[in-house]
This record gives sequence, structure tokens and C-alpha cells, in this order.
Amino acid sequence: MGPRLLTTLAIALACLSALFGLMEMVMFGGRIGDTGVVQDSLFMPLTYIFALLSAVFFVLAIVRKFKK
Repeated sequence: MGPRLLTTLAIALACLSALFGLMEMVMFGGRIGDTGVVQDSLFMPLTYIFALLSAVFFVLAIVRKFKK
């Protein structure tokens, strides 16, 4: 994979991370349920997973660019 493809993939993952973060805020936003427990969803872990993958691909793209 070239640096351009890695950068494109990193940007796409960053956009997905932002989308899932926004969905978490809109749908669950720290609300407390009837039992007094904070509502949680799969959106927040996906936000962190996609953000981490995005950072990894950005670093790989930079390494590949300077390695040439």
C-alpha cells in the first residue's frame, strides 16, 4: 500500500470515528436510565476503535512517505 492509499484510508476511518461519536452524543448523550445506570451503546467503542486505526494508518503513511 502506498502513502496515498494509507492516507485516504486514515481519513475515511477518521470520518467514521467522528460519525459514530456524533451518533453516540445524539442518541445516548450521557442519559441515565430508569435504574440509575448511564446508558451505553456500541457507538462509543467504535469511535475509539476507528480513531485508533486512523492514527495508525496516518503514522504508517508518514513512515512510508519518508522511507522512499
